[in-house]
Amino acid sequence: MFVYLRTCVLSTLFVRYWMVVIAVVSLLLSCDDRNSAGDTGGYTTVQLYSALPEQQIQAIVAHFEKLHPNIKIHLHQSGTEGILQRIKQDKESGSSEADVLWLADFSSAEDLKAEQLLQPYKSQSLDHIYPLFVEPEYYYTGGQVLNMVVVYNKEKVRIKPINYLSLTDPELYGCVAIVNPAVSGAAKYTLTSLMNDPGYGVNYFDELTANGLVIVQSNSQLSNMIANGDIAAGISIDTTVRSLLEDSDGLPIDYVYPIDGTIIIAAPLALLKSCHECKAAQILIDWLLSHTGQAFMSRELGTMSVRDDVPLPGGVPTLDRLHFFPSDPRQVLENSSILVENIAKRELPELAPGEKCN
Repeated sequence: MFVYLRTCVLSTLFVRYWMVVIAVVSLLLSCDDRNSAGDTGGYTTVQLYSALPEQQIQAIVAHFEKLHPNIKIHLHQSGTEGILQRIKQDKESGSSEADVLWLADFSSAEDLKAEQLLQPYKSQSLDHIYPLFVEPEYYYTGGQVLNMVVVYNKEKVRIKPINYLSLTDPELYGCVAIVNPAVSGAAKYTLTSLMNDPGYGVNYFDELTANGLVIVQSNSQLSNMIANGDIAAGISIDTTVRSLLEDSDGLPIDYVYPIDGTIIIAAPLALLKSCHECKAAQILIDWLLSHTGQAFMSRELGTMSVRDDVPLPGGVPTLDRLHFFPSDPRQVLENSSILVENIAKRELPELAPGEKCN
């Protein structure tokens, strides 16, 4: 009897021992899994929603991952309006995915801030960022300067444009395009700024429409179509033109900074309140704003830096020499829906790539 009881006790202890071992191993494995998904010391995936041109943001992401092998970026690239819709849909469904946003204009970031979808983050890389690109409460910081310039085809335009008003020249009838503000945040910001200005206003868009204005779906598309001679002129981002000229120096495309002021947009970086990988997301934002990150973008992609200690791409004036077109992100936010509706009501014809203007 004693032997039987002893055997039962030992068997029970043996089973309990292995149950404890298995439980401990399972716990350690689960910790490893969480570390690999949520700790910057392991393999971490950061969800980045970006409105920057696809080729540009892919190059930035690839370079960041090369320098930070423990952080992988899952990129969702779309127009600003598409990103805003997705974020709001995520909020409604309760399944937000994004960690970091890189939008195309401050007014869109203001919209998300007002809806309490962002969290403030004071980056470690702010020392040399121009103060005008930093939101006072650190809800977002400009990560790249977008200069909205007048782009033209040198073979199709006889008189070199000098400002946005030049696009109303009757000689350009049917061959001037704008980017759809219902899709592009940069276009929405630019066109709303022009509508808000007493020197332009709604009358400017009436004149453009009377001059056969057409519409396209992105800034990259517009610049490509001007380079190919599909369109004669339009308003686009300066970096899209420089990128085309770097790939093919002989293209008949050029741009001017308007003499009465250039609309300048600092594409804002922001941290979502619902971010999952916040520490790794902060590392990404810090690098994008750092001297190393900004110098890479300026050198390799021809972008204008938000820092005062990064050399400018060739031919780009310094901010103190660049005449600013008056624009207030909060006023743009208030009036942007009016602008989008105004443009939609005009039912402008859309020109597809490869299709020539009349």
